[in-house]
Amino acid sequence: MSPSIPHPPTARRLRTAVPAVLAALAATALGAPSAAADSDGTVISRFDARVEVDRDGETHVRESLTYVFGPDNDGEATRTIPHSGSIDGGERRSLGLENVEVTDADGLDEVSVDDYAADRRITFGDGGEPLTGTRTFVVRYEYTSLVVEGAAGRPRLFQDIVGSGWEIPIESARARIDAPGDIASATCYAGAPGSRESCSGSRVSGSTASFDAGRIPPGEAFSVDVDLPPSVAVPSPAAATDSSHGSSGNPGILPEIVFPLFVVSAVPAAFILILVLGVNSRSGGSRGRFGGGIGGAAGGGGGTGGGGSGGGGGGAGGGGGGGGGGG
Repeated sequence: MSPSIPHPPTARRLRTAVPAVLAALAATALGAPSAAADSDGTVISRFDARVEVDRDGETHVRESLTYVFGPDNDGEATRTIPHSGSIDGGERRSLGLENVEVTDADGLDEVSVDDYAADRRITFGDGGEPLTGTRTFVVRYEYTSLVVEGAAGRPRLFQDIVGSGWEIPIESARARIDAPGDIASATCYAGAPGSRESCSGSRVSGSTASFDAGRIPPGEAFSVDVDLPPSVAVPSPAAATDSSHGSSGNPGILPEIVFPLFVVSAVPAAFILILVLGVNSRSGGSRGRFGGGIGGAAGGGGGTGGGGSGGGGGGAGGGGGGGGGGG
């Protein structure tokens, strides 16, 4: 609901408002995460991911997400899983997302899985009555081409477990990777996109690597980088299709087109707003309403994970697949 302004603002208030408006526009243009989703107190108390890599190079993911719902939530929770992405700064590619399903909805009847241009979106609840208490949802999906060729031709899994598109805090995030042979080495990253900070705990034992990232605030990421055994095949990369370049909830709209258009339109809008506020301050102002905020390209509750901000040497959020977002 747009806030009502019951009295004409003073010139002092207007001078204060202008920088705030510009800051808000800049934050939106830079993709700052929304705080609205976690204002109701909803958190994910536990996010556990188990990834099994087979000899064909396919990855099978099982996620268990425990939500603790705040009192004023909007009656639904979402999980978005990207179709495509850039792995460690490489070219954008299809990741071969398949077989997305909810295997446990913790008693909820209203569950949907919808295919959008950039991701597959799972929605728990119907947006009616608020969800209550603590609920654990179990999700499964597969990637056929997430494994890439790493150093010296060795197969590599660089995967975002938690992407930077999440809009609610995750209190505890953990991951386990199982391979069809001994894992040579494994690293994990947690923090802002591109961060080289290690996660709080990692361990390799034979064919299993385990990671603990602790708390992941909204807008941060948790990624794992694993050198797989040579017996794992590296699938041929597939180019991302036009549909997989689109933004969540807006099929066929390219983010690389939407963002420049947004910036081009936002900057003149800021100057127009300054002029209008300046006129109002000189003329004594008037009653009215401010309209709603400017929408980003990603759509509600989402964000496409697997963004290649890690560069050539890894980093949080630089992996492919899985990470995505939710709320």
